[in-house]
Amino acid sequence: AQSILPKSTGLSVVAFPTMRRIMLQSCCCAEKNDFEQEGLRQTVSNWGGNVSFESEVIRPDSEANLRKILDDNKERKIRVGGTLHSFNTACSTDGVLLRMSRFQTLQMSPDGESVRIGAGVVLRDVYAYLHTLGRMVPVPLTTT
Repeated sequence: AQSILPKSTGLSVVAFPTMRRIMLQSCCCAEKNDFEQEGLRQTVSNWGGNVSFESEVIRPDSEANLRKILDDNKERKIRVGGTLHSFNTACSTDGVLLRMSRFQTLQMSPDGESVRIGAGVVLRDVYAYLHTLGRMVPVPLTTT
């Protein structure tokens, strides 16, 4: 695991190497279509309804299952869709659309310095979880 925030913030968000390939290709989309039939080719639309595309939707339920999906689809285009909150075609694919909604881990480390966040957790749930612990996502300071 690797921290993706500076230690000086007091809280680090951890990225796990096995998920990096997927997270870096993840698009600004969203998980509204929970009615989608898994494993079937179907029409998927963004939340605004202005973008639609045909794709095979797969929801892995474990890291082992995710690895198998990636191995089985090496020759296909794979995208990760979050909540489909995109106004453009950033997450559209005619290949496989991975929906990570089953990865819902939110777990504070024993030392209280980092949080393990599953790939399917939405930010409002991260904020709510951290709030119950008296913590928050640090806001990086920038200079212009």
